[in-house]
Amino acid sequence: MKLVERHIIQKNHRFYAEIDRLCFLSKNIYNYANYLIRQSFIFENTYRHYYDLQKTLSTQPDYQAMPAKVSQQILMIIDRNWKSFLAANKVYKQNPSKFNARPRLPRYKNKITGRNVVVYRTQAISKKQLKQGIINPSKTGIYLKTLVPTSQIKQVRLV
Repeated sequence: MKLVERHIIQKNHRFYAEIDRLCFLSKNIYNYANYLIRQSFIFENTYRHYYDLQKTLSTQPDYQAMPAKVSQQILMIIDRNWKSFLAANKVYKQNPSKFNARPRLPRYKNKITGRNVVVYRTQAISKKQLKQGIINPSKTGIYLKTLVPTSQIKQVRLV
């Protein structure tokens, strides 16, 4: 069983601007990785794997502005999206009647209004604060009280 604790942050909340900034950086990383994969898929007919993307993007300012583990989670998400597309495309070629239409390439997030999920695994959360029942994602000034036992926290998602 998975336990989920949800905190809804309104636009007037003191952490909203920082969460919005993180989600915007996440969108930039997502779109850039998606662009690199699309270009290699369309023009070279090859797929760029997660490890290749990680090496390429590690020097980018948006990638470096977030903790490495968080940036890697974003790349894992885009990698999972593309693997899902490739698997669906393979099934479509074998049996098109299972689908209403041909599977589409993963799309870009909107350049201005787009935001992407930010995933903080337990390694990227302050242990000192967590022992006190406060979630503090690393490299942020976000502090949220939690009622979940600290041993059960697996990840924090900012959406």
